Amino acid sequence: MTEGILYHIYAQATKILLHLLRILPTKSKIKSWYELRKSPIIKGKTINANHKNLLFICSSLGEYESIRGLIPRLEESFNIHLCFFSSSGYDILMPNKQVYHSLSYTPIDSYYAVNSFLDALRPDKIIIAQNFLWPTLLREIIIRDIPLYLLEFNIQINTLMKQLWYKLWSSVLAKAKLISCSDLSSYSFIEKMNGKSNLLFTQHLRLLAIAKYSNTPWNDVLIEDFVNLEKSIILGSTHHRDIKLFRDIWPLIQDEYRLLIVPHETDETTLNDIQAYFPNAILYSDATTDKLSKKRAMIVDKKGVLKYLFRYGDLAYIGGGFDSGIHNALEAAVYKLPVIFGPKYEKFSYARQMIVSGEAVSIDSSASLHKAIQSFSLENTPKHQSETIDLSQQLKQIIDTIKS
Repeated sequence: MTEGILYHIYAQATKILLHLLRILPTKSKIKSWYELRKSPIIKGKTINANHKNLLFICSSLGEYESIRGLIPRLEESFNIHLCFFSSSGYDILMPNKQVYHSLSYTPIDSYYAVNSFLDALRPDKIIIAQNFLWPTLLREIIIRDIPLYLLEFNIQINTLMKQLWYKLWSSVLAKAKLISCSDLSSYSFIEKMNGKSNLLFTQHLRLLAIAKYSNTPWNDVLIEDFVNLEKSIILGSTHHRDIKLFRDIWPLIQDEYRLLIVPHETDETTLNDIQAYFPNAILYSDATTDKLSKKRAMIVDKKGVLKYLFRYGDLAYIGGGFDSGIHNALEAAVYKLPVIFGPKYEKFSYARQMIVSGEAVSIDSSASLHKAIQSFSLENTPKHQSETIDLSQQLKQIIDTIKS
């Protein structure tokens, strides 16, 4: 009853919003977002008439990255249709038509737009990545009895209002064929609300896409000569504040560790700033084997290699935690490296889980950084671990459920 009343209010508010969107200035960002909803569905690979249609709904590129590892394992049985709320995923994937059978934007959440969208694609099954909950879309999915799978459904329930909000969705969550969580608090909250008949706790599914890099043969003679079987710390996607913290403690750890510094940006100004903090560091682009013997720090000014470099580390530091938020810590996690990052990690469920499990430590100063490095050093993590996180059983359960 309450859900019906709330939905009626929402539907009327949506109608009013649509009228307002039509009269906004053309250059308005909101108007631009509205106009993108009118973009045609882009066709990719040829539709296989013998396959069912599987629709992936993602808010942005980040949500897509969290479930992209499933696609190669499902495309043998389904036509893959990708749908994005924002342009980040849409723009990146649009040229790569071998990934999908169709690509589109999510519709405006109105009755007409949602039904027109579902009529056009005619999905047999729908996967929603993370917690993209639009009332009309979900309502029509349930009414049409389309099997629904909520993957990486990690929700922030740190306030009473958020808890009440998700409780309003309890009937929808109960009708989903599968809900997978990689966050313990999300799992426990949903279990208490609806039971666990359709609930699965997994490792973070983005590991599926990342794990292939750890198993890909790759080596770099310069990096190997630089590390030279000594302990090394990989500084991944660093920002200015991250570099400054390591500059402060470098005299305390330089006899024990070698540093591989991989900055988030590799423009000339950034590289000059890092070299000012580490004057004896060598640039990867300038390095030769005979120049490496007396160097303890290397600045890797080569793009696209960080995901492979973690195999040379004993410890990983992930940058961005003193700015808008940490970068991808999972690339280090697949090698089971101890991970350190700054205080801005809360919006990433996998990072919160890594903290709880002891796989990672968050720091807020040079003193706490030094303490974390000392703590992990005492654990004496084996060098160049070949073991990576095994998702095979969890993956099989998800794939089998979707295919059934």
